Amino acid sequence: MPLEIIEVPIKLVRRDPNQVRKIFNKESLVGLAKSMEEVGLLHPILVKEVEGGYQLIAGERRLRAAIMNGKETIAAIILKPGVPVKQLQLIENLQREDLNPVERALAVHEFMTMEKLNKVVTAKRLGIPRTTITDWLDVLEVEERYQRALIDNFNGGNSPLTLSHISEARALANKLRSPAICNVVLDAVLEYKLSKVETREVCALVRSNSDVSVEEAVKLVRRPADVQPLPKEAEDERMAVQRNIDRWVSVLERSEETLTQLRRIAPFYLPAHERQRILDHLQQIRTMLDQTVDHIIKNADKQPLPPQVKHHPNKKQKKKKNIS
Repeated sequence: MPLEIIEVPIKLVRRDPNQVRKIFNKESLVGLAKSMEEVGLLHPILVKEVEGGYQLIAGERRLRAAIMNGKETIAAIILKPGVPVKQLQLIENLQREDLNPVERALAVHEFMTMEKLNKVVTAKRLGIPRTTITDWLDVLEVEERYQRALIDNFNGGNSPLTLSHISEARALANKLRSPAICNVVLDAVLEYKLSKVETREVCALVRSNSDVSVEEAVKLVRRPADVQPLPKEAEDERMAVQRNIDRWVSVLERSEETLTQLRRIAPFYLPAHERQRILDHLQQIRTMLDQTVDHIIKNADKQPLPPQVKHHPNKKQKKKKNIS
């Protein structure tokens, strides 16, 4: 057996200077120490024998918590020669230590560099999908300010930025062969606090419409909030179409693309209930379109009536006194 579990003196355990985890949350350590005091150590630390003691491979949080509890020994798995230390260390951290996204990306990149592995082999060695490895490593391709925002989100801060946002921005930049647009998208995410779905829609708009900017796409995605009724005092509930005409035209163009794609499908291969569902929606759209076209045609030449001043007959008019 390559593994052996024993109680080792804590004073003989040397911490690893190349530890994957760089930041240790104090509150989290206090919570772990309390848990270990109540139920004990559920997972031994990983160490290997070195001259004069043991080298810590994984489990520094558990080691620190044991020291906080005043323990003199700790359960450890002793790795025998020939065991892939770096791989075990990384897997152990990925599974139990909750590395932040930047620490995780750096650890995976270091592992790939040391072992001279590509993403496919790395994914097999770590038991993780290749696409996930790609998403993790994307973090290292963005500027440090976005990495800080990502960590802030991971730690429960106010930043909306996640791995999904970065993946969408990077994919758009690669598709358009424009590295700079990645920053533009991520800036929009931070400024407008875009959700993952909104960011995906923004990127799709920019990808399919070369003349639409990221900012314009954001406004299109959030168009219901942008289109506001005129002031109540005007007693006019009409929507401010003039201010949004370009956005509506863009939406209609997108609808045309969708209908074009629908015409290319083979209805014969659709299940009956799905075919009927599409037909029901199209019938509703046809009715709405007919009504909208009629409304525009009938009211094209009509001028809006000015707001009327309401008179209150019950109130007596005050007569002005003539001063002679």
